[in-house]
Amino acid sequence: MFHSIFDLTEERRNIITDWFWAKVEKHDNNCWIWKGATTITGYGIYIITSVPKLINMPAHRVAYELTNGRIPDGLTLDHLCKNPSCVNPLHLEPVTLKINVLRGNSVSAKSKIKTHCNRGHSLTIENCYARDWKKGVRSCKLCARLRSHEHQAQLRKDRPLRHNRNKTHCIHGHPFTPKNLLKTPLKQGRRGCKLCKRLQTRKYRENAKQRGNFKK
Repeated sequence: MFHSIFDLTEERRNIITDWFWAKVEKHDNNCWIWKGATTITGYGIYIITSVPKLINMPAHRVAYELTNGRIPDGLTLDHLCKNPSCVNPLHLEPVTLKINVLRGNSVSAKSKIKTHCNRGHSLTIENCYARDWKKGVRSCKLCARLRSHEHQAQLRKDRPLRHNRNKTHCIHGHPFTPKNLLKTPLKQGRRGCKLCKRLQTRKYRENAKQRGNFKK
């Protein structure tokens, strides 16, 4: 598989050298602009026809290999000048893909240099989830808690009114006094009668004794 101009013969590389530099506009101590075909994002394209099929190779990779040799495996070229059409070998540096992305203007690069989240919380290791931190992602704990509280508040707001909120007594006639309210339903926005609960428990135990499977 074709990955580099060094996959070609030496004779063919010599021919490519003359063809390639003829399409480069050189400027002293400045960018060397590629005058051939380019991509939508502005990166130069050099078409190599000496293989079984046409190969579109990035022009800056060809320029670097013609000047400095083969690009090390696993590395990409970073434009230090931030000019995609530049093929000046002095403006190209072999780096890993991660470093190349973080040096750019992508969302990941902008997020990496942030010190605070959108709500102003500090993005320290103490305020980020460990599972995300190991993956290189920083998720704010305080924001997660606030979103959870806001969500619960919205649920309580949208929750329809219970039919017994305005009642003073339960269906068995027991008054809804503070001492006669169960704590758990009260936290959930409901009112439960303690006396009814006791009667229900007593009835359950009596039925269990009759069946012979009651356990204390």
